[in-house]
Amino acid sequence: LDIFAIGYDHRMYHKWFEGGWSGWESLGGMFSSQPAAVCWGPNRIDVFARGMDQALYHMWWDGHAWNGWESLGGGLSSAPAAASWSANRLDVFVRGYDMHLYHKWWDGSAWSGYENLGGILTGDPGAVSWGANRIDVFYPGQNSHLWHKWWDGIRWSGEEDLGGVLSAGVGVSSWANGRLDCFVEGTDSALYHKWY
Repeated sequence: LDIFAIGYDHRMYHKWFEGGWSGWESLGGMFSSQPAAVCWGPNRIDVFARGMDQALYHMWWDGHAWNGWESLGGGLSSAPAAASWSANRLDVFVRGYDMHLYHKWWDGSAWSGYENLGGILTGDPGAVSWGANRIDVFYPGQNSHLWHKWWDGIRWSGEEDLGGVLSAGVGVSSWANGRLDCFVEGTDSALYHKWY
């Protein structure tokens, strides 16, 4: 298990479980959002966060050492969300200054530009992949409902309104092909769960 958090000093911190919990390790940087982390294979972790300049920053563990931070640019108005659907593949989602959802990906050799996926986001997105060439993205929409958009290997879907009344961003995970679990905070500060 690996945990990433931003300290009071705006630096990234890492704690891991390997037969017992480690202490907190400082990974440096200066950040203005919560981090997002994803793993695409054994001994590999990629971490993303919004810098103090509102750009997206990336750091990775290659099995031997931490590399980065590298700036991936952009003008973010949210924390990032990250997913991976195969080895050496990364997909990152952020809210831009115009409140639209933006997508940037690593294809194994280079980073793409930012792809505008539209929508109106009122909070941080969440993203997950249940298998090869599949990505699901969730976010609070303008009416505070949970909204869903997905990549099926060929194209992006339209937006799907999943209802609810959210007061924060979305957490999402998948434990099998075709399975999605979403977690949100309601306006009563309670935790709610919706699954597919």
